[in-house]
Amino acid sequence: MVMVNSGCLNSLRSTAYQKNARNLIVFLFLFLGISSSLYSQRIAMIDIKATDEEFVTNFSKAGMKLISRNEKKIVMEGVLNQEPMLMEADLTPITHVVYRVTVVHRTLFTSSKSKQRWKEAKSAFDLRKSKLVNRYGAIFKEEYSFEKPFKEGKGKELKALEIGKGKWYADWGDMQYFQNLHLIMRINADGNVLVEYWVKDAHLKFLEEEKLTQNQL
Repeated sequence: MVMVNSGCLNSLRSTAYQKNARNLIVFLFLFLGISSSLYSQRIAMIDIKATDEEFVTNFSKAGMKLISRNEKKIVMEGVLNQEPMLMEADLTPITHVVYRVTVVHRTLFTSSKSKQRWKEAKSAFDLRKSKLVNRYGAIFKEEYSFEKPFKEGKGKELKALEIGKGKWYADWGDMQYFQNLHLIMRINADGNVLVEYWVKDAHLKFLEEEKLTQNQL
């Protein structure tokens, strides 16, 4: 009969447990990383890393209506996830790949008074920001300010944004689990909330192709 020291046996079990735990952590890290990369450039689970033709086809199947289309931009409108929206997709000049999608979420105003409209625009912004933080994580940089003579609370906030005297935006910067996506949201001069989805590698392609086209002029 072979006698096994209980201390030695417990040590072996502990070592095996630690090894399995490390393997599980690595697996989960890789799984989450792969899953995030697969879904990082999606709007309503539809991939925006696409050619112009793929973009129009995929979003048309989801119920979006094509408003206009040329070599530089695609504009579509409709309802996704029970939310009405306008989408503008910017294209690279040569390969016509989508490098940025701007989603316009229209604020539902209940008043024509400028002070109330600003409150409602800001409320819509905060609600959208909360949803995006829940999905993409913490914001990297945000700025909410107005230049003199403009000041929040005076009812001229949207005018300030229109003429470039105000900033009201949030920027997610480089995100750990969404490495090919750059996300920015802001309020525009109409009081609507804009969310910009930048596909990083496609944006680099845009910059390269833009130089090529300029050199050919």
